[in-house]
Amino acid sequence: KATISTVGSSFDTVLGIYTGAAVTNLTLVAGADDSDGQVTSQAPFDAVAGTEYSIAVDGWSGDFGKVVLSITLNVPPTVRLTSPADAAVFTAPASVVVVASATDSDGSIAKVEFFQGDTKIGEDLAIPFAFAWSGVPPGAYSLTARATDDQGAVVVSGAVRLAVNPAIPPNDAFANRIVLNGSLANTSGSNLGATNEVGEPNHAGNAGGKSLWWSWQAP
Repeated sequence: KATISTVGSSFDTVLGIYTGAAVTNLTLVAGADDSDGQVTSQAPFDAVAGTEYSIAVDGWSGDFGKVVLSITLNVPPTVRLTSPADAAVFTAPASVVVVASATDSDGSIAKVEFFQGDTKIGEDLAIPFAFAWSGVPPGAYSLTARATDDQGAVVVSGAVRLAVNPAIPPNDAFANRIVLNGSLANTSGSNLGATNEVGEPNHAGNAGGKSLWWSWQAP
């Protein structure tokens, strides 16, 4: 982002910024009259590298005097995710501390926002830029960080992938069978995250793949 300013001029300025090769065929990019309570002008705009801009400074209602013109180009910040590592694996419900490193060579970082895909999950306004993402369910995720500097320039980090696997049920293994008692026994659970053990038989002739185990002694 660039800012063109007449601050320091001795009269009431108006400012226009244009593209185009002829004065009769210009396209307005940005303009400003009084800025920040002063009679001078400041016009921020998104400057495109390689584009030539024409800048006009005039006086309000014919006012005149000394012109001071300045152009400031804001260097965008840099940002990258430092934690978690790419391709990290967690177990649900996961607690993931997301950390970003963000710097701005010609100013300061106003905020860092954290995203899962297109969904914002948190933000931080100060170093260290971090967010604790808790209760993450099973799935595959793509995390990015978006840094905004004090001039409004925004940059997005590269993505970090992570996987959250289902928790392994406590009675996944034969050795960890849950004991049922009595002549009438009822239970419930989920075999999400369960596995088959080496040497486990095919139940009802089917290979399955996600077995849970209980034990019951007939009374």
